[in-house]
Amino acid sequence: MDQIYVNNSSNRLVYAKEPAGKEYWDRHWSEKIRSIYRSPPRNSFFTGITKKYLPLESTILEGGCGMGDKVLALSNAGFNAIGIDFAESTIKEIKNLDSSLDVRVGDVRNLPISDGEIDGYWSLGVIEHFYDGYGEIIDEMYRVLAPGGYAFVTFPTISGYRRNLIESHYYDTWNEKLKDKFYQFALSEDEVINDLLERGFILKERRYMDNLKGLKSHQVLGGLASALYRAPAPVPAIISRIMDVVLGSRYCHMSLIVMQKSS
Repeated sequence: MDQIYVNNSSNRLVYAKEPAGKEYWDRHWSEKIRSIYRSPPRNSFFTGITKKYLPLESTILEGGCGMGDKVLALSNAGFNAIGIDFAESTIKEIKNLDSSLDVRVGDVRNLPISDGEIDGYWSLGVIEHFYDGYGEIIDEMYRVLAPGGYAFVTFPTISGYRRNLIESHYYDTWNEKLKDKFYQFALSEDEVINDLLERGFILKERRYMDNLKGLKSHQVLGGLASALYRAPAPVPAIISRIMDVVLGSRYCHMSLIVMQKSS
């Protein structure tokens, strides 16, 4: 169970559990990676967003690709997909399971990709795990995108409900002595957008996601949200999308922002 604190100086929530390093992710993903490739998820929401902005056969990079299921979905949808992650054992296992996928070991802060080489960059729940900030990640994002290319970035966000909890002093104050237990931040959506704007991106779209998870994590609706969250697929995904439309940013766990690199 995560312990959540507020860092008032940075306007962020801090989740303390276990550092999200290579060993953590290799261990975390090893428990389910084989089942993912036995029955790959369609990831239709994810591929649909990509198709909205980029034509098929565009080159798409997922920086921090984890188990590679999104790279697989993009490839199956007709994109030229590349995945990069620093978890070496996971990348090796992906190649064992599907040698056709272009997945590589690398650091999102220093990508093994040439300037302007890609048309789209997906960052799915990555930037929040860097205690010293995500500046190098979005600098690299800008560098590797072709002019007019798109960045799709998701991260845990300060929802309306979380903002109310902060203002009511619900959370304990973060102490730097707990740094060795840092897992991730929940970030201000406006902060992330402004940081990308300053680097030359243009905001194209913002969406609020995972209201169902937000309701569950904050124990709103009693056990109903938890029961819906654990229901067989695709029930949780369908209900979550409906809630995202109805509730917007009220209880959302994640934000998705779409940014375009200036031409």
